[in-house]
Amino acid sequence: EIIKIIFKQFIFKIKVENFFLEAKIAGENAAEAALKYGKITALLYPITAFLDAKGFIKQAKINVDVNFLSEESEYRGETEITIRLISLIKAAISIFIYIMKRNSQNK
Repeated sequence: EIIKIIFKQFIFKIKVENFFLEAKIAGENAAEAALKYGKITALLYPITAFLDAKGFIKQAKINVDVNFLSEESEYRGETEITIRLISLIKAAISIFIYIMKRNSQNK
């Protein structure tokens, strides 16, 4: 029940204003680098598209490349996350009410 309140009143109200990710995927050999690249892009792009479609992300810029000449991957990213103050207050009040009801029922 409290998880539902947290998601409904808080998590779903979070907005990502700007999301930037740059990754250069590498491995010990070309095959390993290609497999890592495939796994990361197969996970990253659908999740980003889903969040964008639901309105959680305002602007996203993602650049994932494979680097066959290096053994170490490089990642760089930035994001701005916002939530309206009223949403935060409503979430806190809802959680407080839930806890108070729960405590009164246990007495």
